[in-house]
Amino acid sequence: MNLDSLRIKPAEPEEAEFLANVILDADRDRLSEDPDWDEAAWLANLRAAAEREVAGKVEHSITSVIVLDGERIGRLRVILPGDEIHVAGIQIHPSYQGKGIGSKVLGIVIEEAETADLPVTLEVGKDNPDAKRLYERLGFQVAQDRKVRELMRLSCPSGSTR
Repeated sequence: MNLDSLRIKPAEPEEAEFLANVILDADRDRLSEDPDWDEAAWLANLRAAAEREVAGKVEHSITSVIVLDGERIGRLRVILPGDEIHVAGIQIHPSYQGKGIGSKVLGIVIEEAETADLPVTLEVGKDNPDAKRLYERLGFQVAQDRKVRELMRLSCPSGSTR
């Protein structure tokens, strides 16, 4: 595995199934704890959402595929409302987690934010302490408690929070 080969490419319409499956694979353990868990229904909803995103039907949203050594291994979705870069989702296939890929992808997003002098925000579920540790290690701080989730923010380099 060569992290130097990592790239983030725009998602294509024919990749909606992959995008839905990587979200499900990455989050299955947490999602399946819900007593009303219905994997088929979740997958159908995720596929429909991915199709809308990739077709450009979600305003300011860009969905990308994370590729490593020529293989699709994850998904990145950002929302660009103009005053920040909001990471709306990052999922890495479980067989690639814990290898520095999420840090590398977020590093790319942070570099783009620094160039644009914009803050980066994201939400993390309180049931996902591993992700929160990663975000904190990268400098994100909790900006708002949203009951089961927390909004985290990394200010732009100039120190403004826009």
